[in-house]
Amino acid sequence: MKDIDIIIKLPSVLLNQIKKDLIRPHEFASERIGFINSKFKTFENGKTIILLNDYHVIDDDCYIDDSSVGARINSEAIRLGMQSIIINESGCFHVHYHEFSMELPEFSNTDFVDNPEIVNSFSNVDKNQAHGMIVIGNNGMNAQVKLPGFDKLVKVDRIIEIGYPFNLSFISPAYTGFDLKKYDRQSFLGENAQLLISNVKIGIVGLGGGGSHIAQQLAYLGILDYVLFDSDIVDNTNLNRMIGAGQSDADNKVLKVDVAERVIKYVLPEAKIEKVCDKWQANPEKLQQCDIIIGGVDSFLGRNDLEAECRRYLIPLIDIGMDIYNDYEAENPSMVGQVLLSMPGYPCFKCLGFLTEDNLAKEAAKYGAAGGKPQVVWSNGILASNAIGILVDLITGWTGQKDKIVYNSYDGNIGNLSEHVRLKYVKKECLHYPIKECGTPYFRKL
Repeated sequence: MKDIDIIIKLPSVLLNQIKKDLIRPHEFASERIGFINSKFKTFENGKTIILLNDYHVIDDDCYIDDSSVGARINSEAIRLGMQSIIINESGCFHVHYHEFSMELPEFSNTDFVDNPEIVNSFSNVDKNQAHGMIVIGNNGMNAQVKLPGFDKLVKVDRIIEIGYPFNLSFISPAYTGFDLKKYDRQSFLGENAQLLISNVKIGIVGLGGGGSHIAQQLAYLGILDYVLFDSDIVDNTNLNRMIGAGQSDADNKVLKVDVAERVIKYVLPEAKIEKVCDKWQANPEKLQQCDIIIGGVDSFLGRNDLEAECRRYLIPLIDIGMDIYNDYEAENPSMVGQVLLSMPGYPCFKCLGFLTEDNLAKEAAKYGAAGGKPQVVWSNGILASNAIGILVDLITGWTGQKDKIVYNSYDGNIGNLSEHVRLKYVKKECLHYPIKECGTPYFRKL
C-alpha cells in the first residue's frame, strides 16, 4: 500500500457550519470566503495530520466589489485570520465553496493567483503552523497546505470528513490493488465500498476476548492496514474465548498481538500490521495515526483515557465490553454488555451516561482487588460483530443513516441487543470535548 503523507481531518459538525455560511447569498459577491483554524502534527515516519477545529465568518462589509472574481476580501478580513492565529496558537486555512462542482473540486486559476498570497500572510504570522487553502464541492474537498520548512504550497493526499458516515476525498490516488471478485458477496455495501474499506487504518486496543473477534472479522472484511495494541501474553484463562489462540500459545507465552497478527495474515497475507506490545500510552503516536479505533479495554478509567486521546485527534472510537453481575436477590447471574460509538463533535461516553464520576470513583477505590472479569466467547462474538457492523456503515454509509448516535445494550440472559433507552434523552452536542481543543496539548505560562 502507498504511504499517505498529508491528511486533513475535520468533523462533520464543523463542515456543516462552514457550508451553511458559505452558501449564503451576498449583495454583490457570487461566492463567500471563510477562515478555518488548524492544529497539526508531523510524526517520525514523515506523515502529517492536520486537524481543522474552528471557523471564522467574514463580515459582509469586508468584501470588495470586483466582478472579475467570485469573491475578494479586504485587508480587515485578512487581519481577522491573522489575529486568530495569534489568539489560538494555530494555523489558518482560506476556504470557499464551488457550488456546481459534482466531482472532486479543483482550484481555479484565480485561486492560484490570490490565495497563496493570503496563505503567505498567515505563514508570516507564525511559520511553525500549518496554513493553506481549501475548496469544498458537493462531493468532496481539495486542499493545499504550507507546512513549516516549506516555501510553497503542496498537495494534500487525503481529506476525511469525520462523521457518520465518513466522507473521504482522495486527492492522491487511493489504493486499488485488492481483488474485487473476492469481495463480490459484499458488493451491496456500495460501488466504492471495497475501495473505502481498503484505504482506512484501524487500531485495535485490547486483543483478548472481544478484540480477537474484531481482528478476525476485519481481516475477512478486507481491512488492509492495522495497528494492534496489547501488552499481554496468552495464558490458559484466555483459551475459552480468544479466537486463534491454542494451547501451544499459552505454553509458550506468546504475545496476544502475535496471535492476532497470525489470524489476520492467515486470511489476508498482504495486510500491513504494526504491533505495539505495550499499553497504547507507551506509543500514542501509533494510535494518533489511525482513522478508527476499536477498544476492548476492561476498565472505566481505561475507556476514559482512550476516549480522551481519540477525541483530541478526531478519531472515532467504538467501544465494546461485557460484565456479569450477581444480584443476591436473583436466582441467576445477569450478563450485560454494550457497544458505543464516540464520534468527535457528538455525545461522548460521559454524555451518554456510560462513564460517570461515580463508577470511575468506585473502580478507583477497589483498584487492584477486582481480579479478572468473567468472560465467555459467545457474548464477545455478538458485541464484536455489532461493532464491525457499525464500523462498516461508518466507512461506507451503506444504510443511508446520517449523524447516528450509537449506544447499544446487550442482555445476555435473553440474547437481546437493542438501543439503550438513554438515547431518547441525549443531546446531540458534546460539552466535555470541544472540537476547538483538539490537537497536541500545550501549556501556556500565566
